Amino acid sequence: MVGYGEICSAGGSLYYDPRPFVVGHFTPLIPHVPDNGFPSDHALLISAIAMIGMVWNRKLGSALWVLAVLVAAARVYVGVHHTIDVAGSCIISITAISAVSKVYYRRKRLAISPLETT
Repeated sequence: MVGYGEICSAGGSLYYDPRPFVVGHFTPLIPHVPDNGFPSDHALLISAIAMIGMVWNRKLGSALWVLAVLVAAARVYVGVHHTIDVAGSCIISITAISAVSKVYYRRKRLAISPLETT
């Protein structure tokens, strides 16, 4: 996934959200460093994979979105992310993959235009 790290870094530099266990002074169910929680790397990756699945095959994409929602909910449940962290990750993925898909299919359509086939 080209640009995954850059997207995470850009999102994190635009918005700072301390993790729930830092704000709430509790121990999360899984150990984690007390850094910026936005965006959720796990939710961003799995939702990007789900969006790619939707572009490629709706049925596969739908199944992957169920998995993405479960991963996002688990990250919130264990106390390492707020809901805004995982929701923002999903929005970033939807936006990025939609834009790339649109450009890809526009270029593909232009590459096989009728003018070139004659």
